[in-house]
Amino acid sequence: MTGDLARVVDAAAGPTPELAVFDAFDQAARAGRLEELLAALREHPALPPLVTELLPYARTQPTAPLIIGHRGDPTNFVENTLEGISSAFDQRADAVELDAILVQRDDGGGYEVIARHDPDAGSLDSKGFYALVRNLGFEPWVYADDLFLARPTTPPLWRPTLRRPSYEHTLSSYRANFGYAEVKSWPMFPRILAAEIPTLGQVGARLAERHRDKLLFLDTKLPAGRPDLHRAMAGCIAAVVAEHHLNPGQIIIGNADAAILTTLRADLGSAYRYTHDEMLLGPFARAESASASKKATAFGTDLGDVGHVFWGSDRELLKVVERDVVDMHRANQELIVWTINDERMFRRLLGIGGRHGARGIAMVITDRPTAFRARLDRIYA
Repeated sequence: MTGDLARVVDAAAGPTPELAVFDAFDQAARAGRLEELLAALREHPALPPLVTELLPYARTQPTAPLIIGHRGDPTNFVENTLEGISSAFDQRADAVELDAILVQRDDGGGYEVIARHDPDAGSLDSKGFYALVRNLGFEPWVYADDLFLARPTTPPLWRPTLRRPSYEHTLSSYRANFGYAEVKSWPMFPRILAAEIPTLGQVGARLAERHRDKLLFLDTKLPAGRPDLHRAMAGCIAAVVAEHHLNPGQIIIGNADAAILTTLRADLGSAYRYTHDEMLLGPFARAESASASKKATAFGTDLGDVGHVFWGSDRELLKVVERDVVDMHRANQELIVWTINDERMFRRLLGIGGRHGARGIAMVITDRPTAFRARLDRIYA
C-alpha cells in the first residue's frame, strides 16, 4: 500500500500528471487494492490538489464503453470516406459515426444519401455558418495538434450557382464541386486531396463485405420543414439496408430536430435505433439547459446523446453526464457522449459511472480510437 500511495502522490508532480494519477488508480484497481488506496489517500495529511480533484473519478464504470470513430478515422484518412471507415475498425472501433446528406441521383430517379457533413456548405447564411468555419479550418479543437487530416472545400464565391444545398445537386455535380483539402493549406489556395465522397450504398457494401458485426451511427443532416426530403432519406437508408442485408438494429439514426427524427422513425420503423441529439452550444451554455435523458424519454427511445460544439465547456458537459448517467441507468437507457478527444476528459467520464454505481456511458465518439482503445485495455483487461 505504501508503494501505491507514493505512486499516486509522485504522479501529480510528473510531466503528464492527470493521466499519471489515473494510471496509478487503475493499476491499484487491477491489483484489487483500489479501495484500500482511496481510504489511505483520504487520510493523507497533505495531498496535492490535483489528487484531491481526481479522487471522485478513481473508480471506473463497471464495463467499458463502445468506441465510435468520429467520421471514420479523420486523423489518418479523409473524414467520411470508405478508407476512414475501415481504418477506424482496424483500430478496433466498435462503430463509426458518419454524416448523411441527400443529393439527387444522376439518372433522375430521385435522391440518394452520401457521407458528407454539411448539406448547406455553399451558403453564407446561418445554415452555412458552421460549414464556413470548417471550410476555413477554424472548427474548434478539430484542427489543433494535427488531429484532422483534411477539411472540406466548397465552390468559390464567384460561382454562386454551385453554392446551393446538396439536395439541389446531382451526385456527379456535388462530387465535382465539393471536396477536401489538406488542413494546413491556405483556404484561398487549398491543396486538394484525392478522396471520393461515398454514397450510403458504397458504405453499406463495405460494411457487408468487411465489417458486418460493427455498428453504424448516421448523423442525418436535413432541412427543417421538408418532410419530402425526410421521407426520401428514410427510403434511401431502408433500400441500402435491404440491398446489403444489414441488421437495422445495428444502425443508430440521430438528428437534433425532433420533427425530422419523428418522420424518419415513422418511415423506417422500430427495428432501427434512434437518438435525439442534445448539445451544449458555445462557451456560455450551462448544464441546466441540457439533458440527453429528458430528450430520450420525451422521444421514447432507449438512446440519448450529448456533446458540445463551438468551444463548449468540458466542465459543463461533465455535469450533464453526471446527472444523465444516473437518470438513464434508472430508465434503462444508454448514453452516448461526443466528441471526446482528450484522454483526461475520457478518463473522467469513465469515473462518473463508477462513482454512482451506474452502468455509466454506453458509447463515446472520438477522433482518436487507437488511444482510447489502449486506455480501455489498461483498465478493463
